[in-house]
Amino acid sequence: MIILLAACLLCCVPGSRSLRLTVHTASGTPVSVERLTSVTIDVCALKQNLSFTDPMLIALTKHLSPAVLRIGGTDQNNFNYSMQRSQNFVTCYDKAGRVAPLGCHQQRTLASAYWDSIHKFLERTGLKLLFGLSPSDADNAISLISHTALRKNYSSNMFGYSFGNEQIGKGDLVDAYFDKITLIRKALTREYSREDQTTSTPLLVAPDTGLGPRQLWISRTDL
Repeated sequence: MIILLAACLLCCVPGSRSLRLTVHTASGTPVSVERLTSVTIDVCALKQNLSFTDPMLIALTKHLSPAVLRIGGTDQNNFNYSMQRSQNFVTCYDKAGRVAPLGCHQQRTLASAYWDSIHKFLERTGLKLLFGLSPSDADNAISLISHTALRKNYSSNMFGYSFGNEQIGKGDLVDAYFDKITLIRKALTREYSREDQTTSTPLLVAPDTGLGPRQLWISRTDL
């Protein structure tokens, strides 16, 4: 690239001599991964019952494949999972006993029917999933990992899990978070090392911003 730039500059300088430049295109030097193209759907959209069975959404998304779909964002931090429930979402109630409306920044509980619809969407479009887990309850996050790993067609859809989004707080948050993400890593290793497991272990991604005082987070290299 530097040589090519130098040649272009010479061609543009008045009075410079002409030269012939040959670019060999038989092979490339930099190589990108197959799934470089990626898109994000915020968990906020899921909390408002985004339909993953919409024919137009499926048709448009197919043209992005191969790609990674990230489902995450700030709203993943207050998102629970209950795979024993068969509906889309577990009904939530406010303090007055009324059914809480679907919406962003509210605690919601994802149930199995909606999780099923996401994986059927992945199968129809050819995308892989990077799913954002809530850091509020490691055991609850592990229940979703285990549920997914036991279903081979779902397990093969998983590119990875992210654990928490934009985790910012005081220094003690670092140690608490570290303990939880260690449990998540062990759960992934356990679930995907079973003899009947045929897919590779999904990636585990830490938060996308500094966690507590930045120097404390960087010092934790023993995960």
